[in-house]
Amino acid sequence: WLDPFDVGLPTVVAREISRSALFAQATPLADETAYTLEMVVHNFRGYWPHGAWNHLVPWSDMRIDAVVDIEFFFWGRTADGDLGDLLFHRRYRQESHRTVGPFADGHRVAAEEIGRSLHLALRSLLVDLETEMGSWRASSGR
Repeated sequence: WLDPFDVGLPTVVAREISRSALFAQATPLADETAYTLEMVVHNFRGYWPHGAWNHLVPWSDMRIDAVVDIEFFFWGRTADGDLGDLLFHRRYRQESHRTVGPFADGHRVAAEEIGRSLHLALRSLLVDLETEMGSWRASSGR
């Protein structure tokens, strides 16, 4: 991550929502919007269990694990700009695993697996948001 985690993750999520065309020009920490997406990160971790020790045991493969566990709250906004009704709430937990050889770069592979888990969580979020938006429109008559 080039930015600190608390800046980088919202930027990635906003970029993916904007690219999905569900919400044009989604930006992190915007004040004047019709909706607000709140994230609670429960787990965001890549795990390399053996570390440098694996170089001393070259016949042993490494299992790299990653877990992304994020809860999303999607709020409407009132005309005053305050938070309105809670429109959507889901928690996504994605795990990713890969077994690599003992001389693989465990840090790089762990980062790739975190990216894969985040991608799967965001893909599920976008599908669920698109489905929910259809029911919001139907109930509001738009």
